[in-house]
Amino acid sequence: MFDVASRLGQVLRARWTLRSCDRIGRWTRTMFGPPIIENNGSIELGDRTRLMSEFAPVELRTAKGGRLVIGERTGINYGTSFHVVESVTVGRNVDMGPHCIVTDADTGSVDQPERASTRPVVIGDGAWLASRVTVLPGSTIGAGSIIAAGSVVDGPIPPAVLAGGIPARVLRHLDATSPVFEPPVPAPENTDQVVPVAPRRDVAPITGRGLLISDFTVDHLALALERPEAERRLHAEVAPFGTVVPTLLTPPADIGDFAVVWTRPEAILPTMARLLDGAEVTADEILGDVDRLFGLVEQGLGAVPCVVVPTWTLAPWCAVPSLTGGRPGGALWALNLANGRLMERCARSANVFVVDASRWIAATGADAYKEKLWFLGKVPFDERVFEIAADDISAAVAAVSGAARKLVVVDLDNTLWGGVVGDDGWEALRLGGHDGAGEAFVEFQRALRQLGRTGVLLAIVSKNDEAVALEAIDHHGAMVLRRDDFVAWRINWDDKAANIAALTAELNLGLQSVVFIDDNPHERERVRTALPEVLVPDWPDDPTAYPQALRSLRCFDRPATSAEDLNRTALYVTERRRDELLASVGSLDEWIRDLGVVVKADRLGSGNVARSAQLLNKTNQMNLRTRRLSEPELLQWADDEGHQTWCITVSDRLGDAGLTGIVSIAVEDDRATLVDYVLSCRVMGRRVEPAMVHIAALLATDLGARRLVAELLPTAKNDPCRRFFDSSGFTRTGEYGYEWELDAIFPAPADITIDIATALAGRTPA
Repeated sequence: MFDVASRLGQVLRARWTLRSCDRIGRWTRTMFGPPIIENNGSIELGDRTRLMSEFAPVELRTAKGGRLVIGERTGINYGTSFHVVESVTVGRNVDMGPHCIVTDADTGSVDQPERASTRPVVIGDGAWLASRVTVLPGSTIGAGSIIAAGSVVDGPIPPAVLAGGIPARVLRHLDATSPVFEPPVPAPENTDQVVPVAPRRDVAPITGRGLLISDFTVDHLALALERPEAERRLHAEVAPFGTVVPTLLTPPADIGDFAVVWTRPEAILPTMARLLDGAEVTADEILGDVDRLFGLVEQGLGAVPCVVVPTWTLAPWCAVPSLTGGRPGGALWALNLANGRLMERCARSANVFVVDASRWIAATGADAYKEKLWFLGKVPFDERVFEIAADDISAAVAAVSGAARKLVVVDLDNTLWGGVVGDDGWEALRLGGHDGAGEAFVEFQRALRQLGRTGVLLAIVSKNDEAVALEAIDHHGAMVLRRDDFVAWRINWDDKAANIAALTAELNLGLQSVVFIDDNPHERERVRTALPEVLVPDWPDDPTAYPQALRSLRCFDRPATSAEDLNRTALYVTERRRDELLASVGSLDEWIRDLGVVVKADRLGSGNVARSAQLLNKTNQMNLRTRRLSEPELLQWADDEGHQTWCITVSDRLGDAGLTGIVSIAVEDDRATLVDYVLSCRVMGRRVEPAMVHIAALLATDLGARRLVAELLPTAKNDPCRRFFDSSGFTRTGEYGYEWELDAIFPAPADITIDIATALAGRTPA
C-alpha cells in the first residue's frame, strides 16, 4: 500500500508541477523534486515518463514555436536539460543519465529564438545516454544505441551501436560479434564490378569482470577494456560518478576478478587540494592522506584478486608550471611524495598493484589531456589514454590469474641479427658497430636478456644449419645473448610450427605460454594458423623498431618475482646438461648416483611462502589434489592446529633447482592425511617423488600419527601423480585412495640424500 500511495503522490505532484505542459501522459511522475519548466511552445510527455530531479532539477525549455516530444516509459535523470527552438523528439523507453544537454539551436537561446540557427534532433526508441552526454543540433541517435558518458553527439548515429567520444563515433555494434562500424563503400561506377565484403573479425570472449572506481567520468575505460580487437577482453561495471570513498566503504558484494581505483590527486587528497589553492601543507599531511586512502582500499577491496591503482598525475589546468614546483611545498614535490607513498603502501599488499599513468599520457602525447572533454563531460583524457590504460590493466589481470607468457621463441636471420648467416658468414652479420640497424639488433638482444633475467625463458627456432648458427652465437663479438641464455633450440630446416610444438613439449610448457617472434610474415602466419594458442605479434619491418616492439608486449607481467624466477634460465640450462649426462651413462641408477641428488625439507614461512604459493597454484601434473591458495591463505592453513606444511628443495652436483616441492599434512588422532603433494615437472624422474613421501612419513610419525593416508582428486592433467601412487607400495583403499601403516617408515630411495633436520628443529614430538 505504501508503494501505491507513494506513486500516486508522485503522479499528483507531476500534474501540478507539469501543468504548463501541453500533454502529460498517464502515470507520468516527477521524483525527488520539481523540474524547471519554461514552455513558450509545446511540450508533450508520454505515458509513464519519469523526471528525476534528486540532486539537480530536470529542465524543459521551449521557445515560441518550439516543440519537445518525449515518448512513453522514458526516464530523464537529474540535471538534464532540453533547450528547444524548433523540434526535439525523444522516443519510447529511452534512458538519459545525469547532466545531459539536448539542444536543436546552434546560436541564441529559447529567449532569443530569432537569433538561433536550428536543426531538429531525434533520439530513437530504446536509446541510452550515459551521464554528461551533449546532443547538438541536427543529431539523430538510432533506436537501441548507447552513447558513452561525456560524449558529444554531432551528427547521425546508426541504430543498435555503441558510440562515444568528441564527436561521438561508432565503437562497435551491440551484438558484440560484428566488426566496428565503418561508412558504407560507395557503389562502383561499373555495376558489373563486385564490391568485396570485409570478413568479420573474430572477437575474443570476455575473460574477466570487475569494477571501475573513479572521481571522473571513466566510462571510456570500460569501453576500451571490452573493445573487440583486444587480446583479452574484460567487462567492467562503473561505480557511480564521484563516489570513491562511499564505494570503498560499502563495496558491492561480488566485484569479480579486478577493481581499478583511478583518482585525481586534487579530488581525493585534501592536502593536495589545499596546496593547489595556495595553502601551505607538510609532508606528513600528504603522507597521512595517502595512508587513509590506502586503508580504505585495503578495507573495501581486500578480497578482490587484482586491484589496480594508477599513479596520480596533474592536468595542465590544475597547477601553474613553476621553478619552485619541485621544492617542498610545490605541486611537483607533493605529487611525487604522494606517489612514492602510494607505491610503498601497495608493495606491502599481495593484491594491490600500482601502474604508471604518466606513461599513458606520455605515449599519447600533446593531446593526452582534453580541456573541452573535461568541462563538457568531466572526462580529463583523450580516448587513446584510456586504450593504453586498458592494455596495462588487462595485462595485470592476466598476470594475477596466471596467464602470463613464459617463453619467447625467436628466429635468427634478420631477427636476432641482420643478414643470413649461412650465406654471409657470421663475421659479416649486421650486429653492433657504427651501423644503425646493427645497433638496433644489439639493443633488441639486450631487451631479450632483460626479459630472461626476470624469469622469461628464451629459445630459438630457425631454419638454418645448426653448427653454423651456434658458431655465430658463440664467436661474434657483438652478440649480447650467448648459448647459455637459451634454454633450448631447434635449428634445422623443418616446419617452424612443428619445431615450436616439440620444443614446448620438451620444456613441459603449454603452447599458451609461448610468444613467437620472426621477421618473416609467412612464417608468422604459418605458426599463427597452426598453433593458435601461441602469441605471434605483428613485427615491424624496420629493425630499429624491434626493441620497442618487444618492450611494448604486455604479456609477461607477473604479480611477484621469486628467486626461482630470476634463476629460471640457469635451471633449464642445468637440466639440459643433466639430459646430456643421462645420454652418456649406461643406466638410470648410474645417472642418479652420479648426480648426487639432495632433497631438503624446510618449514613453510614468510621467506618461502611466495614461491610456495606460486608452485601450489601453477603445478598440475604431480599434484595430488590441485588445491589453490593465496599466500595469506596458505600461511593461515599451515598455522591451524594439526596442520603442517614443508617446502622441498632439490639440488645436485650440476646445480640447485630451488624450491620445487610441497608436502602438507593434517593430523587428527592417529591419522595423518597427505593434503598437498606437489612437485615441479623440472625435477620429476630423479627419485624425488618417493623421497617426498619418505619425508612426509617421518614428519607424520614425529607428530604422533600411526597411518599416512592420501586421496587423489583426478584432473585432466595429474595422471602422473596417480601413476606414482599406484606403483608406490601404498595400500589401495578405493579408486583413488591410498594408505601406509607407519609401523614401517616409507623407504627412502637409494642414492638420494635426504635432509629434514631443519624441519624437525625446535619441535617437540607429539
